[in-house]
This record gives sequence, C-alpha cells and structure tokens, in this order.
Amino acid sequence: MKRIVAILMISVITVFSTTAFAGVPQLMNYQGRLLDSGGDPLDTTVSMTFTIYDDSTGGNVKWTETQSSIVVTDGLFDVLLGSATSFSDTSFSDPDRWLGIEVGSDPEISPRTRLTSYAYAFRAEEAASVEDGSIVLDDIAQNGAATGQVIKWDGSQWTVDDDDTGSGGSGDITAVFADNGLTGGSTTGDAHLNVGSGDGIQVSADLVSVFVDDFAGDGLTTTGNDLEVNTGTGLQITTDAVELTSPYSTGSAYDARFVNEGQTDAITTSMILDGTIMFQDIGPNGAVPGQVMKWMGGSWMARNDETSPYWIVQPDSVLYTQNYWGLARGGAGNILNGPFAYTMVNWGVNSVTGSAAATSQFSTVSGGDQNTAGNDYATVGGGFTNQASGNSATVSGGNMNNILSGADYGFIGGGVENTIESLFGTISGGNFNQLTPGADYGAVGGGQNNVVAEHPYSCVLGGQENNIIGVLGQHNAIGGGWRNVIDHGRWCAIPGGSDNNVMPGPGPTTDYSMLFGQMVNCNMPYEVIFYDAVNFGAFMLNRDDFDGPQLGAITVGTNPANGNGAFLSWGGVWTSTSSRDKKENFEEMNGAEVLRALESLPIESWTYKGSTERHIWPCAEDFVKVFDVGITDAATGMRNDKHLAAGDMAGVALAGVKELARENRELKQLVEELMQRVEELESASQ
Repeated sequence: MKRIVAILMISVITVFSTTAFAGVPQLMNYQGRLLDSGGDPLDTTVSMTFTIYDDSTGGNVKWTETQSSIVVTDGLFDVLLGSATSFSDTSFSDPDRWLGIEVGSDPEISPRTRLTSYAYAFRAEEAASVEDGSIVLDDIAQNGAATGQVIKWDGSQWTVDDDDTGSGGSGDITAVFADNGLTGGSTTGDAHLNVGSGDGIQVSADLVSVFVDDFAGDGLTTTGNDLEVNTGTGLQITTDAVELTSPYSTGSAYDARFVNEGQTDAITTSMILDGTIMFQDIGPNGAVPGQVMKWMGGSWMARNDETSPYWIVQPDSVLYTQNYWGLARGGAGNILNGPFAYTMVNWGVNSVTGSAAATSQFSTVSGGDQNTAGNDYATVGGGFTNQASGNSATVSGGNMNNILSGADYGFIGGGVENTIESLFGTISGGNFNQLTPGADYGAVGGGQNNVVAEHPYSCVLGGQENNIIGVLGQHNAIGGGWRNVIDHGRWCAIPGGSDNNVMPGPGPTTDYSMLFGQMVNCNMPYEVIFYDAVNFGAFMLNRDDFDGPQLGAITVGTNPANGNGAFLSWGGVWTSTSSRDKKENFEEMNGAEVLRALESLPIESWTYKGSTERHIWPCAEDFVKVFDVGITDAATGMRNDKHLAAGDMAGVALAGVKELARENRELKQLVEELMQRVEELESASQ
C-alpha cells in the first residue's frame, strides 16, 4: 500500500472557456510525495489516475485522466494535469471541486484534496486586463444611466453623467484662450482672438500681409512679390511640384547613410531609436527553452537562467537541481562519460567519471588531477592519477593508486602505487602494496611491498615485503616486520620479526601455527615458536607428540648447537640436556666431602609465602654456599643464590649415595673379614 503526501500545487485553479479565453493555459501543475506504508519515500515509475469531483466524498466526476509512466524520485513526482485529457468548460464552473488520486491498482487515496485559489487567482473574478477590442457595448451594464447620459471620468473613476455636448446638453463657454499665432481671449464677457504680427507678417483691419523678403535665404529667394525655391543638387521644379532628381529619387544616393533591406553589418547603435527594439526583433541565437541572455564578459550569450526551472530553492535556502544533473569543474579538461553523465560529479582537473565503454552512473571525483572514477558508484577523493575502476570502489587520495575493473567494493585510503585486484579488498596506505586476484576480503594496513595473494580473508598490517601467498594461504595474518612469509598454512600468524616463514612440511598443511623473532622456519601445524637467529635463543610450543619429531610440548634453550636446552616431555616431565658430548670443564666430586657438606646442609620442610603448598628441599642460599653451583651474575660475578636447579640437588644426592655405597662396601668387607677371624678363633678354641 502506498500513500501520497501533497507538498506543492501551483496551478490555474479556474479553467476558463477555451472559446472566451483562448490564451489561458489548459494545464495545471501538481507536485506530490509518494511514500510506502512504512513512511519511507519511494523510487519507482507508476501509473496514476487523477479525478476532479464536485464533493469531498462520492459526488459527480467533473474530469478524469490517467498518466501511465510517472517517475517518482526520493518520493517526489511532478505532473501536468490536463496533458492526457483536456479540461472542459464545466470542470471548474463551480467553486467546490476536490481532487482524488489513485496509484496503480490501489484504491483512491483518502481524503481527497480540495482545490483552492492561488494568491493572485482571486483576480479571476474581475479581469485585470482584456484583449483589445474584445468588450462590446452589450457587455456594459446600464449602471443607473438615464436616457442621453454618458460614461464620464470624474478624476478618480468612471461614472454616469450628462453629455455636455450631446443631445439635451446646455451651458455657456466660460473661457477662450489664445494659442500660438493668436492674441486676445478672455475668461469673462465677450472674447476676441487676433492674428499675431511678427517678422514678415503685417495685420490690418481686414488683411494679413506676408513680406517675402523677410523669408529669403537658406534655399529661398525672392523675385518681386514672389518667393522662389532654389533647386540646388537633387531637386527640380515642375509646374506644380518640387521633385527629387535621380539618383536621389531612386535612393541609391543615400546608400552610404541609409541601410537597404537585407543589408548586413550596417546598423549601429546611433541609428537605433531607444525603446524601439521589440522581443520579436531578437533572434534565438542558439537559445533553448528556459535560457536567458547573459553578459559573459565580452558579449551577450544564451545561458541557463540561475533561477529557472532547472533549479529549486527550498525555504531553508537549500539549492538543488530540478532533475538529475551531472556537475563538473569547467575549463579543467574533465570528462563525464556514458548516457548517465547527468548523475556524476567531477570537481577535479583532467579527471574522468564513468567509462566511455560502459553505461556508468553515480560516479564522483571530488578533486585532484588526472583521477578516474570509472564504474558505477565509484569515488576518487583526490590526489594524482588515482583510478577506481571497480563497482562501488573508493580511492580516498594519494598517488597512482589503482582499484582494477572487477575489484568491486575495494578501498584504498592513500599512499603510492597500491593496487587491488580482488573483491572487498582494503589497503589503508603505504606504497607498492598489493591484493592480487582471489585475495577477496584481504587487507594491507600499510607499509611497503606487502602482498596478499590468491586466497581470501588474510591481512598484512604493515612492515615491508611481507607476503601471504601459496597453495594454502587463507585466514592468515602478518602483523609487521620484514620479509615474513606465510605460503602454506591456514589460520597462521606472524606478529612481527624478520625472515620468518610458514612453509610446506612433511604433512599436508602447517595450519594454526604462530612465529616470532628472526629466521624462524615452521613446517608443522599447531606450533608456537620464538627464535632469535643472532643469539640462538628458541622457545617452542607444540600441540602433541604425533604432529612431528619435536622432543616435547615446550622446548627452550640458548644454543641448539651445544645442547644447553630443556623440554617438557609429553608425559609432563621437565627434561634437561645432559649429554657428555654437550658438556665441558668436568670436576671429580669427593664423596666424603659431599657427605660432610650434606651434614652441614639444613634440610627442612616448608611452604612458599602465602601458599599452603608444602615441599622438602634446601634453601638456595644454603645449597649454593655449601656446593658453589648455579649460574653466575655477569655484573657481580657472584653465584645466583636465589634459585636452585633440580639437577644440582639430584647430583649432590647421587654423589652422597655413591659415597655411602663406597663406605658401605668397605664396612661390609670389614665385617666379612671380622666374621672370618671370629670363625677361626672359635675353631682354635675347640
């Protein structure tokens, strides 16, 4: 269901008889706003039926017409009523008229609109002007006139009055005035007029005499009492006429001064009498309907009327075009392409909106130089030689950035020579960054020479020469750094660092892995690795023992070359490197000294502060003091006496056990020797 809101109606409300008022337009302008049932403005083309009734409901139809293709834009439409079916003499013969509207097959919109007078339409009851000669005597009412009276102007209005000089009139002449050539006159009594005398004129009792000698000169001469005309050049005197001689009689003698009919370039302003040029004297000079004559600095030319029907000014001072217009900066080499150029905006220099090879529309170049918005809804904000050739693509600015045709809905924020060839791609800035075909929904935050290639849903946030490429490369991320590559994994991440690589391995994929640091190479899935190629430090997390040959779930160390490392086994046991091949600086332990040291070492049961967890082993200060083991502080050269290695305590225990075993063996041998002597003594006593 649609509903219509009338917002403006400017029309000739009373349509007069076409016979009596042939010059009155037989059309009525009507504008309205068409909304859907939710109150939103429509954009469509519809059929509408307009009907004039003599009542607000029901009533008789006085006129109706249907217009089948009315364009509605943002809810607004504009029609000329009477363009399909002419109004009749009875359409507006009564002041009570209502307009009903039907949209398509919908029922008539309720309520109907009452037709009322526009401000100056009230003058229709008393005509402001009539055609010359159109009023005849029968049209004039008696207005109280008696027989013989006339219509007379009394100084402020026309009234009925006596005819002073007509039949039945009477009265005296109250004044006689002398005019040029006369003297005398009077306002009372008898009045006399006399012929005035002057140069060459003499008045006597009954005679007026002219002295011709007083008029001689300037083409006149006298002979006796005769006044003669000097013929001179171009004149001749016949019996009863003074005539022009040829070429004056034919007019050719005046060609240098006067213009012949059809002669061009001959009229000058001094030859034209002010106020004599009429509208019909002025040719169209290339003007189209609605244009005006406008001074363009050097001449008058036909141009658009700035207050013509091409523009509309709302009461809130908003200026907008009556129809779809394309706007462009003039004199700047800009081009608006395609049949829909009127929907485009181009404020740049040497810039292009639309495509000469396609029907582009709604494209915008906001500024800059040599920019191109070459597809539907494409936008270039500014900059230099930027191109937005994908549908709904946007390049905000920068230099030589390019969203190729087919890379629809892409966005480049700025930078230099960034390129998008995939759908829904984003490059925020930087330079020489690229989203290749297939890298849909990919993103590059900035940096230089970063590439997301072939597969979707991946991003490089910054850095230099970072790449997400390869057979498998979707849903990956590189945070930054330099020369980092993910070329075989999915759902992988390299937060930063340099020369890190998620690469093909023995398995089908290297999914779900994350790398930090420098020169980390990962070819297995589910790994988290930190590696420093300069100081040979590594920290690696592995998911389980069947994903590869890793030693354990967590691996640490300072130098893989000499084995100073450890790992957490899959069974949860912390295991340290202890190969003789990885060790040096061996010292033999004195078991007796170890036992004596153990005797002096406090062995206590304790809990960590704030904890209920209880353990038994020595404190680091006591252990390090007795056995001098552990790491050395590089700054002080002193042993670290705050931490203990489990291996050191195990080593001391083993050394003690070993010494006890030796002592036990010696005691056992001594016992055996003593037992033998006892047996010998017992045998001797018997």
